Amino acid sequence: MWRRILTAALLAAAIPTAGGCARDARRVLNEAPEQYVIVHYPDSRSVYVDGREHALTNRVILISPGHYEFSLGSPDDYRPKTVVADVRGTSRTAPKEIVFEKLPASN
Repeated sequence: MWRRILTAALLAAAIPTAGGCARDARRVLNEAPEQYVIVHYPDSRSVYVDGREHALTNRVILISPGHYEFSLGSPDDYRPKTVVADVRGTSRTAPKEIVFEKLPASN
């Protein structure tokens, strides 16, 4: 419902100006305002997005469309160290999947 309200508001704001504004409003609305990501790791731990703590592993994360760097922070007991991904075109039932592998414990 909020999407319909936002659509109406943006299109109404574009009516008094050139037709290009209405097209721009429709293009912005066609890109989902939130994307879905799940970061897999055997244990629950913090997920860092672009260097900032964002969420926990093994849970769906809501994020704006874009290009991001994912990591798990310290301790460095996983690989790869970072995953860079473009997050677009996801859905609740088909999130972008990021996978980190736990390294064996060193003795």
